[in-house]
Amino acid sequence: MAHGSASTRPSHPDLETILCSHGVVVLGLLIALALEQTVEAVHHHQQRTARREAMGRDLEQIEHDSRQTYESLSQQRAWIVQNVQLAQVALETRQPYRPTPLLTSLHIELVSDPAFRAAKASGLLSPFRGRSSCLL
Repeated sequence: MAHGSASTRPSHPDLETILCSHGVVVLGLLIALALEQTVEAVHHHQQRTARREAMGRDLEQIEHDSRQTYESLSQQRAWIVQNVQLAQVALETRQPYRPTPLLTSLHIELVSDPAFRAAKASGLLSPFRGRSSCLL
């Protein structure tokens, strides 16, 4: 029997087999990284969309609250101007001052957001709660 025959020689993988198996591993890692980045991009897109929608709702609520406050303050200003004029006339004519009665519609709801009102009613936004100087 000859020593060193093909059947007794230890088998070593050739260079092509090594490169192929390493290539499969590298390709798998690249695919995993690409999928992870895709999931991150989709997640960030969903977060941006949700935040934009929330900001839109907040802006609509702020606009509504601002218009309501402006209307109420305009009515109060008109009432004050009217009573100042009545007081000036009373002083000039030396007649008694008779102020106009308060308007029953003069009610200012500075914030009409239901979530804000619920939090305020629950005491979560009560003034001087703890050491905070929140004046809500």
